[in-house]
Amino acid sequence: MKKSFILSILAIATLLLPSCKKESSFDNNEDYPVFKGYMLFNTGVSTRTQLATSMMGKSFGVIGYEYNKTTDWGTAKPLQTPSTFYNQEIVCGDTGVCTYDVDDAEAGDQYKQWEDNHYAFFAYYPYDGDGIELSSETAVDTPTLTFTYPWLGENKIPAYMSSYNGIYDLMTAEDLNLDGSRNVNFSFKHRLFAVEVLANNYNETVYEYVYVYKTDPETGEFILDDQGNKIIATDENGNKIIATDAQGNKIIATDDEGNKIIAKDADGNLLDATTSVSNLSLTIEGLEYQSMTIPLSMREEEPKFIKREGPEITDEITFDIQNKGVKVPALNDPQYDETGKIIAGGGVATSISKNGTNNRNGYLMFIPQEEPITFSLLWTEIEPTQSIDRKITSTVQFEAGKLYQIVVNFIGSGITIALIEAGAWDDKTVYHKFE
Repeated sequence: MKKSFILSILAIATLLLPSCKKESSFDNNEDYPVFKGYMLFNTGVSTRTQLATSMMGKSFGVIGYEYNKTTDWGTAKPLQTPSTFYNQEIVCGDTGVCTYDVDDAEAGDQYKQWEDNHYAFFAYYPYDGDGIELSSETAVDTPTLTFTYPWLGENKIPAYMSSYNGIYDLMTAEDLNLDGSRNVNFSFKHRLFAVEVLANNYNETVYEYVYVYKTDPETGEFILDDQGNKIIATDENGNKIIATDAQGNKIIATDDEGNKIIAKDADGNLLDATTSVSNLSLTIEGLEYQSMTIPLSMREEEPKFIKREGPEITDEITFDIQNKGVKVPALNDPQYDETGKIIAGGGVATSISKNGTNNRNGYLMFIPQEEPITFSLLWTEIEPTQSIDRKITSTVQFEAGKLYQIVVNFIGSGITIALIEAGAWDDKTVYHKFE
């Protein structure tokens, strides 16, 4: 007796949504198949990790195995080749419903049916992505995926810095020992790590205040200097007297459009502590491999990385992010999102990686590394004109699925740089799609 099976993707830390079902029109005759539903995927999640894990509008690939119902995958896998699916594309729509078609020659979507056996399914994202190679259709045991960075020529600049919004987030999932009694649940796990470059400006913008000017006590007219300028009144200590409002707050001067006026020095230069950045380059040394091979299963006892191979990278690699005009707000000049939350300034760092130009937005993605890595940041400020070149060598092991941040702080005339581990992606509120 045959019965159709249903696949549903289960995003990390989310609940499985109900699948669509279609009742059969057959009677209870055992000679007819009983259809319990079609293979559908639902990705409409409502958690804080939605933007990082949702498959809406994306595709992933599936490899499926069928084996004797009296055994389990661990016992059966040494003799199994993909018999149900091999690199089957699953297309997820913007509504969250995902479909597939095993026979494009037939009209409409063609779906597989359950047999009276056991099944194991393995998935990867993105489907047929650049640099991804699967184990062959005739290979036995747990399938593997080999990922190779898409380098551009001898200069080893990654292709994705000129053609993608950041390299995609390589993810895999698996569900083993199914018999058709429940949906297939995929909980995707990240297999690369990410780097974000942040800048925090702890200086304060110096604004022009509204001052109290000297007046003639008899006429009330302003007293002018030899050049005809009004003379600012001073207190007994020689400090300029700033005008205050009814509540006693100092009044900041504004232009005709109501914008705060930034103070100028004696030479007429703006006293602006807000840093503008251009031509940001991140140079990385110490990346051991440009290729890795991993099993598509993370639940089994076999090593997470079967092997990591490929030409050793001996030269430094430079990522020219080109953040022209990116502003790093001063401590007292916070920026807010539409909900009123501070997203930069006020002690909250600006994400440089996510504010590039020419569609070069996103986090930088890398193969996990066990050895130290040296990060070198070189950026040029627009105002004042100067360049900053700082290096930091890591002492951490860069693990898959984690976010690492390079944080640069402007404090007075000093600059500090630090590398921190910001935790797993699944634990972060991510405002940018992790791709």
